[in-house]
Amino acid sequence: MGMQPRMEITVRAKVDGTDGDFAHLPATAGVHDYGTMIVADSREAMLSEVDTMKQRAQQELDRKEKNEAIVAACNDMFKTLNPSYAKEAERDEAIVSLNSRLDGIESTMSQVLKLLNKK
Repeated sequence: MGMQPRMEITVRAKVDGTDGDFAHLPATAGVHDYGTMIVADSREAMLSEVDTMKQRAQQELDRKEKNEAIVAACNDMFKTLNPSYAKEAERDEAIVSLNSRLDGIESTMSQVLKLLNKK
């Protein structure tokens, strides 16, 4: 069996004041994702597509907190199961803490120097 021919169209539209061609759009689709743009044949189709995009993005954002908790739990398990990992994690945490404290000291010293230079 042969493949069914697919009818495509080219749409010329003005976008941000510039004429452009959108080639190879499926003639039967009401909405087409054209890479960085979405081309729709009606406002309702565009609204539906924007709503779908928003829902997908919101789902990803909602998963972020859950995935962060999973990563933290896995790190805790690594610490329990692998003593060398625990030592490395402890060392890394200490380095981050020291860097943070050093940044605070540098900031304080900078403020003291500014005050001394004003006098």
